[in-house]
Amino acid sequence: MEILASTSTSSARVPQDEAREALASVTGMPVDRALIELRFSPGRTCPALERVILSAVADVRASTPEVDLGDLVVVSGEVGEGDAVTRLRRHAHGDAYWLTTQTTSIEVVLGRRCGGAPATSVSLENPQSDGEHLVRSR
Repeated sequence: MEILASTSTSSARVPQDEAREALASVTGMPVDRALIELRFSPGRTCPALERVILSAVADVRASTPEVDLGDLVVVSGEVGEGDAVTRLRRHAHGDAYWLTTQTTSIEVVLGRRCGGAPATSVSLENPQSDGEHLVRSR
């Protein structure tokens, strides 16, 4: 498998365990199918991961425009600690407290499918056209 792009974000305000779970669910999938699964899955982590994958797809299209979206696969990814966001919360009588929120760093690596099984393409109009249910219940 040929590695084409690696994109990351360091400021996703989502829990790390949820980000790891969402990333593990789409690792090894074709990009078009992974985007559909993330779009219709519950959880607040899925939109952040979807934006990272879309950014990686845009990087691939900018560098190699001849690559088809159906040939791209989510090869791997990594979730780690991101930057800390510090802000001030005001209270009554001139009091204030510092709040520090830890963010999550999400990195996604895309590759091109070389031979092997054909990529499964799922249309956006009918996401369950391949016979599987994409929305998981928790």
